Amino acid sequence: VQIPAGITMTYDMQSGGADCIGVHGTFTVSRSANTSLKVGNFLVYSDGTLDWGSVSTPVPANITDLTPILEASCMRSSRMSASMRSFG
Repeated sequence: VQIPAGITMTYDMQSGGADCIGVHGTFTVSRSANTSLKVGNFLVYSDGTLDWGSVSTPVPANITDLTPILEASCMRSSRMSASMRSFG
């Protein structure tokens, strides 16, 4: 799966999977639905943004967000939210 530059994709499915996700645009998770996504490789490129919650728009405590990732690579960590920077 590739998210092109200029495109925002919000993931809101209860289950799903992909061998590889490449983010040139913006990948965000739902703030209103429980989600689960299994990913082999998750690549966030220098022109991409990964939004897994932030100080200003957190994922609420009552929302479950389960995403096992086998291998993650972030080409530019400054574009990740604060919560993801602490993760990887």
